[in-house]
Amino acid sequence: MIFGASGDLTRNKILPALRGVAATGERLRLIGAGRSDQPDGGWQNLVADATGDRALADSALWYRLDYDAPDTYASLRQEIGDDGPVVFYLATPPVAFDPIVQSLASLGLSRKGDHWRRVVVEKPLGTDLESARKLNQQLAESFAENQVFRIDHYLAKDTVQNVLAFRFSNSLFEPNWDRTMIHSIQITAAEAGDIGSRAGYYDHSGAVRDMVQNHVLQVLALTVMDAPTTFDPVDIRKAKLEALRAVQPIDPALAVRGQYEGYLEAQGVAPRSRRETYAAAGR
Repeated sequence: MIFGASGDLTRNKILPALRGVAATGERLRLIGAGRSDQPDGGWQNLVADATGDRALADSALWYRLDYDAPDTYASLRQEIGDDGPVVFYLATPPVAFDPIVQSLASLGLSRKGDHWRRVVVEKPLGTDLESARKLNQQLAESFAENQVFRIDHYLAKDTVQNVLAFRFSNSLFEPNWDRTMIHSIQITAAEAGDIGSRAGYYDHSGAVRDMVQNHVLQVLALTVMDAPTTFDPVDIRKAKLEALRAVQPIDPALAVRGQYEGYLEAQGVAPRSRRETYAAAGR
């Protein structure tokens, strides 16, 4: 079940990823949920276009939900039932995480401790350390930690995935990848598309929160971390954490934010918005 299923994240990332799952012959049933009404067949056609699986699309269902109104979730209990594994994917802004999780728990759908019921939360996990801790506490009230998956979809990109192989499996670069041999590193995250229909989210977040403090920091950690003990995810996380703890605060004099021409004309953007669409920083 995908909450926020009408957004760009679902269209561009989640549904195409499910194409690979469906291709294995795995039986899936897809429920989309969001605040918007979908025209007849609209959600099914979106699923078909993104996955190429007409059978999956024909069985897909759409639920219009008000995330803050628990009564709109009532029919989900009967629709999902008590048997079989369920993944709840929260492709929504962080402000919607808590009401969704609370509603799932009140219906008995989260089933804390049952690893067949899982919740996926997309970055950003809050807007600062305090809000991130609060969200984690809210998740812990309804789900056990082994039921919670915190996702940064940027890490699934082939180029990002290849950083580990390039660094630690390449006999030419591996012995030379240290501060005595490398003078500087530049990380560029450039996108050809505009914000699309994401103005409601982007105009409150901007480039720094949308890209730098999650995607770019993850790439930075993979680039500069020491070799992990093993390539088990837990060991990789430990190595990344050590690298991030060694990062010194950015000098404001070496940071700049800007706004691309034409941003103010995008649908949903505040007329006098000063939200940055470009950010750069260095040491």
